[in-house]
Amino acid sequence: MSLDSKSLLIQTTLSLAHTNPITINGLVDSGASGSGYIDRSFVESQGITTKATPSARSLLLGNGEVADTITEYALVPRAIGIYSETALFYVAKVESPVIFGL
Repeated sequence: MSLDSKSLLIQTTLSLAHTNPITINGLVDSGASGSGYIDRSFVESQGITTKATPSARSLLLGNGEVADTITEYALVPRAIGIYSETALFYVAKVESPVIFGL
């Protein structure tokens, strides 16, 4: 997957417990089956707390190729415009700081 001019990016504010809120562009992926994904390197650089998933699972691309193995998740308060919630993101190597599934 690569980001291009046809990618739908949404400005999203993440409220991390240890820092001021940060604004990023989240990718909307109509083919993503989970609630959302957050990039592993972004999690590490921002010091986001994660928890282990009950079991490992593969992150499959549309062509059936395994992109990564998911073993962690993060609960992160997010806001898009006036809508806010605590979102569950699976931690994986992805090409955007966050990806929203539909």
